[in-house]
Amino acid sequence: MGRCTSVSAVVLTVLLAAGCSAESGSSDGASSKPNRPSGGASSESSKKSDGSKALRLPNHPNFLVKVRAGAGTQPLPDFTPSKDVYTVHVKCSKAKNLKIVFRNSPKDDPTTVKCDVPVTVGQIYTDPGKQKLAINAADGARWTLAIVDGKYAI
Repeated sequence: MGRCTSVSAVVLTVLLAAGCSAESGSSDGASSKPNRPSGGASSESSKKSDGSKALRLPNHPNFLVKVRAGAGTQPLPDFTPSKDVYTVHVKCSKAKNLKIVFRNSPKDDPTTVKCDVPVTVGQIYTDPGKQKLAINAADGARWTLAIVDGKYAI
């Protein structure tokens, strides 16, 4: 089982890096309006809506982790994908990079995400079960992230 987890970490690294370079110059039809998160005050909804646009989310996403913004190092809420794949959307600034850490496999190498690029999108193939991730970043780093169930054309 540890072997599958290590493969998942490697796949996450490759896919996030590929998503980053693929998104940097893209201006295709992916700018359609995303599904707006529900609830909250109007200023909170506005911030989340801006985050959704910046993260280039698909239409009608099935969120595993809703759009959230943060700074520095933070654990993410645990989630369980319905299939063997989920998609991470992340954007960060005010740092060179941040790392996504697999909390349930601390021996695995964390995945590094470059900051100050348009957005990084990576599809993660994993064994079924609860996923436990965390963001590890310098105190000044700012980030926005969402995790969507399943896969779709990037």
